[in-house]
Amino acid sequence: MNTVQLIEGKFSREEAIDLLNALYNVKIRFHENRIDHQMNEEDIKIREKKIAALQSGLAASVAQINQIGNTISIESNIQIQ
Repeated sequence: MNTVQLIEGKFSREEAIDLLNALYNVKIRFHENRIDHQMNEEDIKIREKKIAALQSGLAASVAQINQIGNTISIESNIQIQ
């Protein structure tokens, strides 16, 4: 297993929101780009649910950031197995 540290640091509220927006939007675009009109309806709905869950997660994260002080600590790791 390989662990890559993607993010570690303290950010202003605006920087933290910008960073999370960028990360979530990459993942959302990933799923949007994988939707193929030749896919069956069930597969499309699964991707759409993933997109909706990511959008909801982003909104919740932004709300949490707005409740924290002016300095936000963010850590993110990726594990490759």
